[in-house]
Amino acid sequence: MSALAEALVAAQTRAVAALGKQYVGGTLDSDAVRIALDSVGLSDPADTARWLSALDIIRETGAPLPNGDAPTNEKPSSLAQRNLIDKLCDERGIVKPQSHPRLFAEASAIIDKIKRGAFIPDDHPEMYL
Repeated sequence: MSALAEALVAAQTRAVAALGKQYVGGTLDSDAVRIALDSVGLSDPADTARWLSALDIIRETGAPLPNGDAPTNEKPSSLAQRNLIDKLCDERGIVKPQSHPRLFAEASAIIDKIKRGAFIPDDHPEMYL
């Protein structure tokens, strides 16, 4: 393997780690990740789909990334929180959001507001895009 080929593999590895961290942290969406991977020669659709699915699980569970890095310095919202938001909205006659808070603390605050009867959908347009 040539020195350039070795350098490419090393750079691709670092790029994949950086993209994974940004994706799990919510900075990049799957389309942006696919475009970036393709630009560095990593374009296998099956591998990309499986990798993004694995990162979705990491995001939902708040697990560390494979290299041990935390995806962000804040814990992502959990699936249980998102389900509870939907359940509380149904119970209280509030239109369910089309998207949920990305961070655990934000989701907790929304849950508290709904439980207190203080949640106003118009105050959270990002959830109803």
